[in-house]
Amino acid sequence: MKHVQLIILDGGFMKKIECLKSILLFFIYYFVLIGVGGAMIAAEVPQENDSKQSDLARVAILRFLNVSHSKDHQWVENSLPDAINISMVNKFEFMRTDPKKVAEAQSQEKVKGGTYTLEAINRIAKKTNSDILIYGDFKLSEKKDTIIIHAVVYNAAGKKVIGTVTQESELTNRIFKAIDIIAEGIVQHIYRYALRTEEIAPDKQVQTKKKKLRLLVLVPSYKTKKDKEKAMRELEQMKHELNGKYDGEFITIFEYYDKFRVPDPEREKINTWAKHRKTKKIIGWLVNRGVKDAFIILVRRKKVSITPVVKGEVKEKVTYKTNAKLEKKKKALAKVSKIAEVSEKPKENPEKKEKKKQKITLKKSTLKEEHVRTIRFLASGIKSFGKLDSYVSYFVGGQVNASFPFLFPWLYPYFSLDAGYGPGKKSVNNMWFAGAKGGIYFPYLRFSKFRFAVFAAAGAYTGQVQSKSLFLVPVADFGNIIDFSITSRFSVSFSLSGSYLFDQDAPGISANAYLGVGYNI
Repeated sequence: MKHVQLIILDGGFMKKIECLKSILLFFIYYFVLIGVGGAMIAAEVPQENDSKQSDLARVAILRFLNVSHSKDHQWVENSLPDAINISMVNKFEFMRTDPKKVAEAQSQEKVKGGTYTLEAINRIAKKTNSDILIYGDFKLSEKKDTIIIHAVVYNAAGKKVIGTVTQESELTNRIFKAIDIIAEGIVQHIYRYALRTEEIAPDKQVQTKKKKLRLLVLVPSYKTKKDKEKAMRELEQMKHELNGKYDGEFITIFEYYDKFRVPDPEREKINTWAKHRKTKKIIGWLVNRGVKDAFIILVRRKKVSITPVVKGEVKEKVTYKTNAKLEKKKKALAKVSKIAEVSEKPKENPEKKEKKKQKITLKKSTLKEEHVRTIRFLASGIKSFGKLDSYVSYFVGGQVNASFPFLFPWLYPYFSLDAGYGPGKKSVNNMWFAGAKGGIYFPYLRFSKFRFAVFAAAGAYTGQVQSKSLFLVPVADFGNIIDFSITSRFSVSFSLSGSYLFDQDAPGISANAYLGVGYNI
């Protein structure tokens, strides 16, 4: 192996002493670093008094853009954010960014091509201090007979789009269903993202008995679009209240059409019967299709009337005012449900109820953990091959390496410091080496609890054989690094790599294994 003699002139012996001192100091510094890393882990104790809310992700829901400037559908601009927020509250724990603050930041950005650029979205995120932004637009089709709603879920912390949802709907009551689908689609995107990053176990599916179907049949008594929208909203509110409190599956007649693929001629026939108050014919049609229970709902002027149908028989009608307070509406629904022989859902066991209420917590770390600066303190075991194996069969030692995002989130700079010692064989009693490498680190899989990356690096090793001489050889390294997070700061790190030493006299290949701890800066 090539080397440079340290014994020069008459001062050779002193040079050897100085060299040994340098080696000793190197190992002292190295193990001090490892000791400091261990002490930092021991010192990290979770602070129980930390505010829970400060760790929750902040979600900003922007007003949806009315690209077609349709005055008849301005209500969608704010209805969509409300529907999205309700769906998210049922699934996640998070902090909603103040809508007023969001509206102010949104008003300061220009719309380009019917939407916002990612630069504008990032500025809104920064101004509102939000981690997730939900935004989108809606427009009428060219024939102006349908509305197209488009929504985007953006992870501002990770600077990436989590998902998009697009839904087209006729300009009828189906628009409410489209809004529900958009809201649910957004929730599913965030849920899948949280599931992936936080490794949350999906809820086990519970087999339940089939719910009794009850239809909400709306009498089309409206004459203007405004009256129609009012009636549809009343119908939707009624459906949500009934589904939330009472046994059975409550769906509107319009949802029934879609769910069971009722032909258009039959739909028109039912609507005509409803318009002319031919309740018996509607009941007969429902009974023939196996549905014996329904609520016939009439919204006219300032009054809502509900006529329950039980096993094909018409029961006592219940009415309330459209502008009545929520409590009065609930009492009216309770009365009609009692008449219709609909029982309330049984009260759940407190423990089961608590489990059911558990939500996924959207943390800031869930969103920001993707790109981290990590320094690792690793112990190493190295097996040599080739000509190098004829001198030293294996080495033990350590490594300190670091990776961090710079310019590109998918390609990190990578640096390492290595040291090792190996007992020799044949004419070589022992050998030590130390060196440095630099290269690139590619985070192939990034989750908050688990990261898998590959790296390639090159550098140089210097060392000494039998305390006689120093050598300096170039080296190339290629391998992978796996990090398992223990806390937001610390992880267990494992690495496998292969190295090649470029030496004319004793070229060698080595297989390297590393195990230690990582610290996220």
